[in-house]
Amino acid sequence: MMHIVSLGMLIFDDVYPESSPPKLGILGGAGTYATVGARLFYPGEKSDKVGFVVHTGSDFAQTTRDEIESWKSSSHFVNTPERETTRGKNVYSNGIRANCRLFTQGFEFLTDRIQVDHINLPDHYVTANVFHLICGPGRCVEVVKGILARRRELLSSVPGLSDRTSAKPIFVWEPMEGFCEPRNRVFVYEALKYVDVFSPNAHEVSLLFQDQQDIQLAPECGQDGPGSLLDEDFSRAEALTYLKTTQGQCVQLQAKGFNDPNKALVLRKGEEGCAVFTKGRAIPVPAYHVPFKELSKKEKKKWKNKVVDVTGGGNTFLGGFCAGLELGSSICWRGYNLFEAAALYGTVAASFAIEQVGMPKLTPRKWDGEERWNGELPSDRLRTMIHRVDPAKFVPELTAEERKERFEWLRAVELDKL
Repeated sequence: MMHIVSLGMLIFDDVYPESSPPKLGILGGAGTYATVGARLFYPGEKSDKVGFVVHTGSDFAQTTRDEIESWKSSSHFVNTPERETTRGKNVYSNGIRANCRLFTQGFEFLTDRIQVDHINLPDHYVTANVFHLICGPGRCVEVVKGILARRRELLSSVPGLSDRTSAKPIFVWEPMEGFCEPRNRVFVYEALKYVDVFSPNAHEVSLLFQDQQDIQLAPECGQDGPGSLLDEDFSRAEALTYLKTTQGQCVQLQAKGFNDPNKALVLRKGEEGCAVFTKGRAIPVPAYHVPFKELSKKEKKKWKNKVVDVTGGGNTFLGGFCAGLELGSSICWRGYNLFEAAALYGTVAASFAIEQVGMPKLTPRKWDGEERWNGELPSDRLRTMIHRVDPAKFVPELTAEERKERFEWLRAVELDKL
């Protein structure tokens, strides 16, 4: 039975760093990175519980297929010899994609692409527990509906399948940057109703709310009548200032679809890690590779840069995050909710992805029978993150009064007009 399926694509990446020669034809793509991110936590005989669809073109080399098959995941290859394999151009400046505000200048497709949707999935993928989606809001809704429809059909037609399949899968949505515009915000709000986890990066959130300079407070606020929320301790100006911050924007997204303990918004922040927003709490999770600027003087003397290429870091994070949704309940006793635990898995997965150009390397099992990636055990890095992130230390559970204040800020704004 499949646990995790990514609907991202396989892409050959042409990477153009700021200060070094370009690296062309690198195995990449959101589906590939997400699959590896999840596969890190499914060793040995469990490896086939993770998979994605691979559209191979006329230029798809056997060595590339061999690398993918070495992971022993449940990859589904579809041969399309009439076309070249999807290829993309990534241009970087200061460690991030250049000119990100203009989508096609930071990343652009160089060939035609075949997107993966519910129609492409083999039957055994449709009954997976967790799905990773990367697309715009309209396509997100279409794919979720399509998967659920195919799932219902399979469960009703295959005897005994319902006994081995979760009642409802979890959908993790990674938005495409090109769709993160104010005019699409209403469609994003609609798509949030269909998914369980929404994970934009900080830049995508800022693009989605870039028109909020004109945000206005409503004259009547809250359920208790006019002016009930804005007392002498909380001014309108403070509310507006907060709502324009990244955290305030994330809280607005929460209010539109994620004011539910079974849903989460996960904000990806690159070298700063991520923040997990769930009902009543928001917890920051630092990156595994600590940025140089955050080290002590003693640590800086021993520091060695292990970050080589950040391409695919966010996709790999979400693959690991999906694995954490399946496996993370084992560490929830430490005070994490399941989404926060999953973020630790995602953080570990991303740490492996950015240590080289292309995919992290799986090494054969050693004498202890454990798999290693880039020469290390993912479980060791996970233990490091568990000790590093204390939910009570970073952001304790909000009090009832704090929770009320947080969401009343939102009610004080004409969100329906945004």
